Amino acid sequence: MTLASSSDTRTHLNVDWSKKNTKNFTYSTSAYFSTEYDYTSIGFGGGISKGSLDDNREFGIFAIFFLDSWVIIRPTELRNGN
Repeated sequence: MTLASSSDTRTHLNVDWSKKNTKNFTYSTSAYFSTEYDYTSIGFGGGISKGSLDDNREFGIFAIFFLDSWVIIRPTELRNGN
């Protein structure tokens, strides 16, 4: 275990919401957040689905967009000035 990974902690949060209307359509949205020692991710998503009349099947589409950032942390032997 390296020094960087020994202090690494992952924190994440997912928030989802969905609403079904009287015509058997379900609309949904999601938000995501995750962070680590050298990485941060923020995501947003949304979708729609349609249930069958007998509520036995469902067809839908969902899309998610992520904004990620990553910081390269080199070993001390490869850093400038050492």
